[in-house]
Amino acid sequence: MTTGVRRRMGVDERRQQLIGVALDLFSRRSPEDVSIDEIAAAAGISRPLV
Repeated sequence: MTTGVRRRMGVDERRQQLIGVALDLFSRRSPEDVSIDEIAAAAGISRPLV
């Protein structure tokens, strides 16, 4: 059985992830209809990291 080793993303890598997630959500709904909590959930991170 393998254990899920989590690796902390670097700043640039995290930024690119969040931009990608946000753009995906914004492509389906207007930016004012997307919350920070939704972006965090879609990225699999906590709200403060956003």
